[in-house]
Amino acid sequence: MTAARRLRIQIYVDILHAIHSTTKNGEPFTSYRIERLSGLTHDRLRKGLQELARIGLIDETRGITDRGYAFLTDITAKVAPVLQKYGLWNGQF
Repeated sequence: MTAARRLRIQIYVDILHAIHSTTKNGEPFTSYRIERLSGLTHDRLRKGLQELARIGLIDETRGITDRGYAFLTDITAKVAPVLQKYGLWNGQF
């Protein structure tokens, strides 16, 4: 049985949550730590970080911007419940 593929939006949320938890705990920011926490390969993480930076959700130091925190707030409060209702979200944050 294969694991279900995540939506791109879920990957972005997982990366942002991994960055947030790492910085919140005062742990050093390493790609390996973010890979492990978000469940991504190095290549997928690199592409995800590039995209998050391009749309302004993380800054050049890979810190989450105010826009990134607003995105997380909106996604968890508004979008995720709808996706969960139709079985499109795995329910993990």
